[in-house]
Amino acid sequence: MSIFGKILAVLNVLAVIGVLALLGMNYAKRQNWEYAVFRQQLMIEGLPLDDKEADELQQIKVEKIGEKTRQDLFRQVSPATPVTTQKEELDRVQRELNNRIQAASDSKKKLVELARILTPMADSSEQRLRLLAYQSFLQDENTFAALKQRLFAAHAAAKAPREGRAKPYEERFHDALALTFSDPPGPLAEDFLAVMKADEKTPPETALTQALDTQLAQLQNEFNQMFTNAWNGGQGAQAGAPSQQKRTIARLLFNMVEVAGTNVTPDLGDPAYRRVFVVVGVKAALEAVNDQAGVLQALAFETQAERQRERNLFAVEHRKAIDQVLEKKTEVDQHNLLLSVKKKEKETHDAALARRREDVRVYEEQLAAERKKTTENLEQLRKLSDNLFAERVKLRENSDDNQRLEKQIRALESGR
Repeated sequence: MSIFGKILAVLNVLAVIGVLALLGMNYAKRQNWEYAVFRQQLMIEGLPLDDKEADELQQIKVEKIGEKTRQDLFRQVSPATPVTTQKEELDRVQRELNNRIQAASDSKKKLVELARILTPMADSSEQRLRLLAYQSFLQDENTFAALKQRLFAAHAAAKAPREGRAKPYEERFHDALALTFSDPPGPLAEDFLAVMKADEKTPPETALTQALDTQLAQLQNEFNQMFTNAWNGGQGAQAGAPSQQKRTIARLLFNMVEVAGTNVTPDLGDPAYRRVFVVVGVKAALEAVNDQAGVLQALAFETQAERQRERNLFAVEHRKAIDQVLEKKTEVDQHNLLLSVKKKEKETHDAALARRREDVRVYEEQLAAERKKTTENLEQLRKLSDNLFAERVKLRENSDDNQRLEKQIRALESGR
């Protein structure tokens, strides 16, 4: 081979080496760009739903998330518990919340914990008030003792015999309950009433325990169903579209941040909230925020409407109360007028009575004097009667002597 050929061969080798180097640099750059694009997609779309979700090229998304990527994603939010799928995050949150529920010492504290967890997901004011009732009346032993006392008092009042129209036990229970509660106890009273209606001989303490157990089972079922619905994308039994699943998961995880976390500030920059954005992605997280804002706005409108309704009801009842007060005032004025008349009549009668009493006193004194005179006259009459009787005895004795002497005289005259 000539020198020129050797030079060309060397140049060809160098050219191949340069092309290979360019290809390597291009591949590395492409990989960096692909990884950057992948990270941007993760930021926007979030983690895959589960380990079976695939991208447009039918590649499993989980396989693209290596250990380094996972650590990078959760380094600034929660490095101790990194996850790869939204299903893992959902299960983790459910497991942590369930452990907290089971750690409660009794059924009352478990009910309070469940109600606190379920409250952010309430879609109506009725549901929210129901859950707040558990937290209000079961928060400590004092509030529970007050609840128990009022329920038992309402039960005793409902069972007590009354005159008039015989009302059913349920109606009498509600009437008595309305007099003792400013805030309705909600399901706490209704389940207690249900147990007592089933068997009115059930001891109230046993009925309340059964009611709490029933409500605990109901709230535990709602807790489990809440996570099932979040995974399914709604209320259906089957999983819906992935976008809807991500949206419902995002709303649940967003609402559970302050419930599940400790020292969480209501700021989207808090690591707990940033973790939600990492798991579900910015798109689904913003949709969840909008959904929750819509729910809260609807609750605000509903609360405002209920407040306005109560204000109107209060105005009507207040007007009735004012009319009743005015009516009673008129009656009181009439009674006061009648009372003043009766007082004057009483004064007149008292004066007449005083005069009559004075007359009675005078007559009694006169009667006493006459009785005294009569007694003296009777005594004198008794003495005169005794003297007369003595004189009559003497007269009788003298008559006997006269008759005896007369017989003697006659006897003497007949002897001549």
